[in-house]
Amino acid sequence: MQQISVILFLCFLSIIISCKRKNIEYVDNINPVILDTSAIRTLQIRCNSFLEINNYDSFTVYKIQIADLYEESDSLGGWLQAYDEIMTRYRKDAKQYDKTILYYNLMLRNIWRLPADELSYDKLANMHRQMGYLYGATLNLWYVAVGYYEKGIATMDAGNLWTPYKATLFLKSYGSGNTRLGEHEKASAAFKKYISICGKGSDTINLAQANNEFGKVYEDKGDTVQAIKYYKNAYDLSEKKLTDSRYVEEAIIATLNLASIYTSKFIDSAHYYNTKTFDLINIWNNKEDDEIAAAYISRGEIAASKNNYPDAVKYFSEGIYLYQKNDAKKNRRYLAKAKISMGKCYLQQLKYETAGVQFKESLQNSIPAYKSVTKAGAINDSLLMPENSILEACEGLGDAYTGMFGENNNILDLEVALQQYISAIKIEILLRKLFQNESSKLTLLKKGNKLHEKAFETAKQLYRKTYDKKYLQQMFWVSETSKYSVLLDSYVGKKATALFNNTAWKNDSLLAEINPRLKQLEFQLRYAEDDGEKNILKNELHTLSVLQDSLQKILHQNNPAYYQAKYAYTVSSLNDLKQSMDTNQLVITYFTTSDTVYTITVSKNDVSFYSIANDSAFNTSLNYLLSYISNSNSYSQKQYDSYITASKNVYNYILKPVLQKQNGIKNCIIIPDKKLSLLPFDVLATDTNKYNDINDATYLVQKYNVSYAFSASVYLQKPLEHLPQKRTVIAFSPSFKSNKYFTERDCFNANVASLLFNRKETASITNLLSGKDYSGDAATVKNFLQQANEYAVIHIASHACVNYQNSAASQIAFSDTILFASDIYYANLNAQLVTLSACNTGTGKLETGEGMMSLSRAFAYAGCPSVVMSLWSANDESTSKIMEYFYAALKTGNKKDEALRLAKLKYLEQADTFHKQPFFWASFMVIGDTESIDFQNSYSNKFLPYIIFSILLLAFLFFVKRMKRNR
Repeated sequence: MQQISVILFLCFLSIIISCKRKNIEYVDNINPVILDTSAIRTLQIRCNSFLEINNYDSFTVYKIQIADLYEESDSLGGWLQAYDEIMTRYRKDAKQYDKTILYYNLMLRNIWRLPADELSYDKLANMHRQMGYLYGATLNLWYVAVGYYEKGIATMDAGNLWTPYKATLFLKSYGSGNTRLGEHEKASAAFKKYISICGKGSDTINLAQANNEFGKVYEDKGDTVQAIKYYKNAYDLSEKKLTDSRYVEEAIIATLNLASIYTSKFIDSAHYYNTKTFDLINIWNNKEDDEIAAAYISRGEIAASKNNYPDAVKYFSEGIYLYQKNDAKKNRRYLAKAKISMGKCYLQQLKYETAGVQFKESLQNSIPAYKSVTKAGAINDSLLMPENSILEACEGLGDAYTGMFGENNNILDLEVALQQYISAIKIEILLRKLFQNESSKLTLLKKGNKLHEKAFETAKQLYRKTYDKKYLQQMFWVSETSKYSVLLDSYVGKKATALFNNTAWKNDSLLAEINPRLKQLEFQLRYAEDDGEKNILKNELHTLSVLQDSLQKILHQNNPAYYQAKYAYTVSSLNDLKQSMDTNQLVITYFTTSDTVYTITVSKNDVSFYSIANDSAFNTSLNYLLSYISNSNSYSQKQYDSYITASKNVYNYILKPVLQKQNGIKNCIIIPDKKLSLLPFDVLATDTNKYNDINDATYLVQKYNVSYAFSASVYLQKPLEHLPQKRTVIAFSPSFKSNKYFTERDCFNANVASLLFNRKETASITNLLSGKDYSGDAATVKNFLQQANEYAVIHIASHACVNYQNSAASQIAFSDTILFASDIYYANLNAQLVTLSACNTGTGKLETGEGMMSLSRAFAYAGCPSVVMSLWSANDESTSKIMEYFYAALKTGNKKDEALRLAKLKYLEQADTFHKQPFFWASFMVIGDTESIDFQNSYSNKFLPYIIFSILLLAFLFFVKRMKRNR
């Protein structure tokens, strides 16, 4: 047995190494022979005889002979059908999954042309689907499964084979897998297509199933209104045919879902639908199905929400018993989630130890290799998987140990709680890296906001009790994981793409083939019970692991930058940040919860921690300050006095305790959180002894260079290697149809008005730096997309409009049309600096767990390391002056943050009293890399021919003069 498995494994391994799925060449059979149907019938009789005695290997031998006959006659459909039957027998009957995968890969290796008929499309699609089913429903590796379903769906599209039944097999499973993973956009697209196909048929059961699944997508996204709509649609469709058990089952699923969604707020409605569920169960033929167990779990949750804990525990226990009775192994995930519900019930009762037991048992169901050998039940990182139920169980276990600490004041309980919260965050990161759609990643982060707060608070408690710096490190790590993680993923991905080459692809593609197989083997090993089977799996796992390590080492040695960018990047640590800093720099990072604003400061030699109450006094001052500085209305002395008071209060709250302990600091790098992202810190009043006259005000900008960062992890990412730019700066200053001039670069509409100073601004900048000025009608989106990637600096002086509901729809106005943020995300930009001289380019929808979804973020997403942006509707004239001063300071070699500071100070020196109000000068800030720009390297190429000619001419004249002297 072991020898056969080794031989099969070696065959499988050779296929993995030799088969490049993306590079398959299909060759037509030049001289097909006539199909020998008589031989096929004879071979099929032998196949059937071996099936009767469950001899699948002998069945396969004769099935391959049938496939060969089909290949000789160029009958691709019959050939694929033979392989499809082999896969079905090994997967469904023999449950020999390694052989299922083997023959799938053999099929891919040997297929000789593209499908051209219905049978060949159908069978190829079905083999992709079988692999999806194997990895998903059987092995619980949905993040692998969805890729195979995608291939199957693409094949179904190509063959135009859709029927309601086929839609159920492919689209329902694919959509359900993506729902489970949290990929809501993909799931939505699948179920929309599913409903469209099912709606064309007369069999409404498929349509009911589609509505149930679509409702689950919306429930996971938090859109309960849409979720209820689809669940009710499913129930209405099912209720019409309750004489059919299939419809009864879908009606039960719909009522279960409705009861679940109403439990949090509308208990009476939840109880109504749960009662309906049991009424439906009473008329159902299948009394042992898992839906009955789910109904008891739902009833337990309703009882728990009413604080009826004895009944809740009774119903939970009944549901868990039914799951175990029906098929404990198959129902591991349902058991895991049921244990989580039971654990939460005990948390509500403040029975923390009992709750902890339930969460540990949940983990044991999700991760069979997990052993709770200690009181803590610590989880090894190698066992963590991208699975929501594991995340929930880890978070619940953290809550249980936090409660135990409250009862016993045992610091070990608090340490265990922190460990569990951090494990949950790591699973969140694993899930996020699987997602392709940004909206799915953002939904996941929003759900995890409370988790991050609990982890931070726990680390803070431990730090306050022990003053051990490791807890400060963990606070910083938690803070980093809650800021612009999606942006970090994108930035790292673009770096990897930029470093991509042929050699990297070859090694990386092999890793892509091996990794799913490794995951499958690890999963099988967790469930294996027979010692012989375990040894076979271990041997194969070891051999593949050695190959994986070898490929990774080759990739690391030959393409270290690509490997680092693609595989090895992590959230930055305090030590990473400290080592990168100069002695005159101070990083100030904030983490805000509902009741506290925390501050961590990092300098070259020190790390400090502060906190203030996030109370009404602080928020009143902050809100007034933000309102005053962004308002262009006239200012009374009373308003100004209130502003100075508010500014002083905010400074005293969040900066004074930090800065008064620092010496030699010149540059402050702010990493804000939540509402603090709207505050330009350099407008804070630092000396309030004289505040009656605005001419005497002292601001932070007069003492420090202030810049901003999305997060330390994004800040520490080395900028992409920029191609040598041919020119320095490209500027765009569009004109618009209206003859009316705006005084502010405000949000626009269809009749947007022209700006008076933007063309003067860009002309001044491009003349100063010998750049290219696209002004007036030439400032088009087409010119931007075609030309911008050739320049070191991109400057846009225009109107901008922020969409606070859909950040991808935020836009910048050009002469011909508008540029959407979604277009910027995928633009090919090569700039070291982008200046958005327009309104509100630093604001947007505040996404919990990510940050401000601004236009500046869109440019950072596109790979631009540094962006100058505005926080409100910038005044046209003052903006023009500040920008001219800014570029003049940049040209002389100043860093970006210092150049912007000098520009603001010069403006304040020259402005009259009215125009010294913060509204006119404080809106702009620089975020990201602050290094200076070497304009000489960018634009000296323009003069290089003249310089070379001059040198040659001088050399020639010198030579002629020497010759004359020698004569």
